[in-house]
Amino acid sequence: MSLFFNNYPLAGISGVILLLIIAYTMLVTTQNIYLYIKSFFGQVPNHSYTQAINEIDLMTGHEFEEFLHKLLNFKDFDCTLTSKSGDYGVDLILQQGKRKIAVQAKRYGENNKVGVSVVNEIVGGAGYWGCNEKWIITNSYFTEPAVICAHRNKVKLIDREELCLMLKEYSKSLNNRTNKASWFSRRKSM
Repeated sequence: MSLFFNNYPLAGISGVILLLIIAYTMLVTTQNIYLYIKSFFGQVPNHSYTQAINEIDLMTGHEFEEFLHKLLNFKDFDCTLTSKSGDYGVDLILQQGKRKIAVQAKRYGENNKVGVSVVNEIVGGAGYWGCNEKWIITNSYFTEPAVICAHRNKVKLIDREELCLMLKEYSKSLNNRTNKASWFSRRKSM
């Protein structure tokens, strides 16, 4: 055993102390990130984007709208929640420069897909609110007819996979809030 300690000087007491310092630093950093996220969002599902999507699955539709409101405000959009009723199929209105985006949020169950009727709602609602872009954001996926209709009506569809990308980018950008490289600016609208 003494041969091991002679060949690896950090394996002794000083090595143990160094490992404890590293472990403590990592623990404090992780706790600080979690507290920062919690203070920024209030009641954030979890600091891990993969766990956050699972928490989103448990939200009500209105909670999902509020979550997206906070997330999109963080993404440098001026984001407004519309009223719960009489919104003409538009849950959020985003503004960024000359862009005015109508957003419909659909928090669906595991086996439910967003259908073509939702696409038709956002097309009509965007006209009512005077928006020049239309988005549908869901924690689920879209039916084939919905995808075809969205393409023909220039509606951007953000499904579960893209929502996970947004959450992943958000999680990464918490370490550097000055990073203005937005997921939305890299994605091309349909």
